[in-house]
Amino acid sequence: MRAIHAEIQSPFEQAIAYFLFAARQQFYFDGNKRTGRTMMNGHLMSNGMDAISVPAARRAEFNATMVDFYRTKDATAAFVFLTSCHPDFEEPPGVL
Repeated sequence: MRAIHAEIQSPFEQAIAYFLFAARQQFYFDGNKRTGRTMMNGHLMSNGMDAISVPAARRAEFNATMVDFYRTKDATAAFVFLTSCHPDFEEPPGVL
């Protein structure tokens, strides 16, 4: 947590980074992604932001993104995906 707070200024990005770190490192006996998402959303809400919820229609995309993240250790696509699930996300023209 110290490294996340020291290296990342944005609470939004801190929250997503924690989720991905927890999901990959498996800190908890069971439910690492669920617990990581709960912690991510708690951090967002404690900083005055809405929670991130993955729509059921995008569940397969989420799972594929997470598998790719576990395999490559590159969090870029996961950051983009989770950001696109935030209620305040506005898709820039021609980007996603």
